[in-house]
Amino acid sequence: MPKDLYFIAIVPPQPIYNQLQELTEECAQKYKSYKALNSPPHITLYMPFHFESDMLSKLTDSLTNFAQNQKDFQISLDGFSTFSPRVIFVAIQENTSLSVLQKQLLDHLKEDLEISNKHFATQNFHPHITILFKDLKPEVFHQAWEELKDQKYEANFLTTSFCLLKHENGKWKLINTFHFK
Repeated sequence: MPKDLYFIAIVPPQPIYNQLQELTEECAQKYKSYKALNSPPHITLYMPFHFESDMLSKLTDSLTNFAQNQKDFQISLDGFSTFSPRVIFVAIQENTSLSVLQKQLLDHLKEDLEISNKHFATQNFHPHITILFKDLKPEVFHQAWEELKDQKYEANFLTTSFCLLKHENGKWKLINTFHFK
């Protein structure tokens, strides 16, 4: 059976989505790091996983049921931070609701669909929105961080859903949105 690559994320609403997309595009041009443009601005809830393409309806049904048991909550973006020496991101203020959602999603996927990643499950959840990564050269990382570390970026939004994204032709495409109750 052919398997496709998916991941699950929160995609910020407009106008924050456009602000983050523009920021990512500006940084890509300035620092010659384009990998972050392969996906929409997002907060990863479940890292990429393979799933049988002919079973997609089972996955979407499961995620729909899971989303129906969730409640809307606020997310606050606050400045920039790093996973040195290759990733610069927009930081997210500590958020219990977001952490609980992510943990419940991991448990749900494991129990309902036997989707599990031991490495991901044992990592501490560190929500963020990546603007530069992977193809960012270490020497350019330091220059970019010096220029971005003291810049202000603040935004708040109400999270009312999460999304399923699929890897197609080297890019991540949003294929479904799951709204909370």
